[in-house]
Amino acid sequence: MKRLVLVPAVFLVFACATVDFEGPQVKPIGLSLDEARQVVASFEAKQSELTAGNLLKAPKSLDDVLEILKLDQLDLFGPGVAFATKQDDAKALTLRAQIELAWGEAQMILAEIFSQTYKYLGTTLRSLEAKDAAGALGDADRAKLDKLRKEAGQAKIVSDALARLATEHVAEGAKLAKAVIEKSPSDYHGYRLAADFYRLRQDWPNFDEMVKKIEETNPQSNGLIFLKGVSAANREGDAAEANEFYRKALVNDPKFTRAQVQIVLLQSGIKDTYTEYKALKALNPNHQIVVWAGELIESAWERDQQRRQQSKDVIQRKGQ
Repeated sequence: MKRLVLVPAVFLVFACATVDFEGPQVKPIGLSLDEARQVVASFEAKQSELTAGNLLKAPKSLDDVLEILKLDQLDLFGPGVAFATKQDDAKALTLRAQIELAWGEAQMILAEIFSQTYKYLGTTLRSLEAKDAAGALGDADRAKLDKLRKEAGQAKIVSDALARLATEHVAEGAKLAKAVIEKSPSDYHGYRLAADFYRLRQDWPNFDEMVKKIEETNPQSNGLIFLKGVSAANREGDAAEANEFYRKALVNDPKFTRAQVQIVLLQSGIKDTYTEYKALKALNPNHQIVVWAGELIESAWERDQQRRQQSKDVIQRKGQ
């Protein structure tokens, strides 16, 4: 599946946060589906520790499932799908499909972040290994080398596992979207789901066809606004226009966490990334980007503030 994920520069430049994950030690390349599930289950369990008392882990209504969808939180998607699967109505089927697609996309985004972390750690790792081969590595650097090897390996495993499972969730979402369209061909929800699937695959001709269907059946859909934002970002490369669509979607639905996630991913500098990250954290402090990349963003912001203050101090001293 071809998929473009926009990752802010802060992730690429400062992708050096510890991958605090202890999972099964499986080969990082060519993971089987069972291996990927095992890795991701351990990964999501780590996130789930932060939300031990969250009642949405045991949803009791489709309204709870809708809340799970809006929160865009990996460790809640499973319970949401499980509850919706037991219900026999169109709304439940639609929510299942929406969650499967959102689940896949959330995993794609995290997979890319961990992939970039792995690449950054790999660059540092190779530098230390070259020094080690030349016999120029002290005890402190050798300890750092061992730590980096572990972190890089973990980042690679998690990235591969998330990407592997993302494909499964998106495929399941597509299957359910087809079922929604077949049951209710005049209902815009099926076309909204299909459009989501096609844009995740970057199949723009079919995406455009589904968007046209949405415009014919429900032109006021907030999901349509979101889709136009993703198209502007991932197809036209127009971050400014995409930002306008996402912010409009958030005005219409202030709990639309996925729209805020996309705004975070649009940013290219630490100042704007940090601002939008704080907005995401306010929407859902347990969102996976907050949990797994929050420390990274906050650390980058603090270093940027320190550099700015140092520059001010130098200018001030020169002016004295």
